[in-house]
Amino acid sequence: MRMIYADTKLTTKGWHTVLNSLSSSFHDYLLNLQQSYSQTIFAAWYTGDFAKPVYHGWMITAYQIDTSLQDGYDVTVNISHLAEGDRAVRCKYLFGADGGNSVVRRIVDIPMIGDDTTHRWIRMDAKIKPDMPDPDGGLGSVESRKYGNGRLVTNFVIENGVRPIQNTMDTFTMAVFPQGAIHQEFNPDCEDAVFVASFDNTDPGVNQVAQNFFSLRSDVVSPTLGGIKTIDGKDIESFRDMVPDNIAQGIDACLNKCGIERNAKRSLHEIMN
Repeated sequence: MRMIYADTKLTTKGWHTVLNSLSSSFHDYLLNLQQSYSQTIFAAWYTGDFAKPVYHGWMITAYQIDTSLQDGYDVTVNISHLAEGDRAVRCKYLFGADGGNSVVRRIVDIPMIGDDTTHRWIRMDAKIKPDMPDPDGGLGSVESRKYGNGRLVTNFVIENGVRPIQNTMDTFTMAVFPQGAIHQEFNPDCEDAVFVASFDNTDPGVNQVAQNFFSLRSDVVSPTLGGIKTIDGKDIESFRDMVPDNIAQGIDACLNKCGIERNAKRSLHEIMN
């Protein structure tokens, strides 16, 4: 299996193992989504702001540190290209990416410390514009320049007595919600936001707090809320926007069936007092 990049093709290590990891899937197909234009975005920013060349298709093979020249460029990186051959580049810093698979991490022998993940299913909650110059180059690979853009405001509560945690996610950022935590996210802008939600289970389920809380026994819910007054269904127009559509439709059906006239819309303060 190959990964398709924006301007060239590279055969990457280990991508064939995704088939083995999905062997327990109920589906007979696999959709492989790739954030394949990120390197183009970073390269454009780097060449535009710093006027420095960006090397595509080169592999790091080794590095050395030499402080004898005392010019700040203490790192010498050996890189290799299939067509261009070998080259040495002097730099101030050497960064690695791709987590535990980082070539830099392996060469420097830095351990990857963190929690393992068993993601086997990813749900795409977004509109994407496919761009597949060579659909046979990968296993159902989909490319998009608008993969992961816009902003999302996230908020979640881990447990009782703990303050809510809020973050604003931008391009190339992510938020992790602990399993079972009450959470929400919304788009604060007027443009479409694109994001990917991943789970550690093929059937994670959904548990909406407000709807399911009020589905419990009324003699339990009422004391929990410190006693709740009954709101007459005839006042549906006053609180229609505050309840789920299915509840409002049920009240409408009941009023129509029984021929009950609706009250004029008024404030909740008037209704509750």
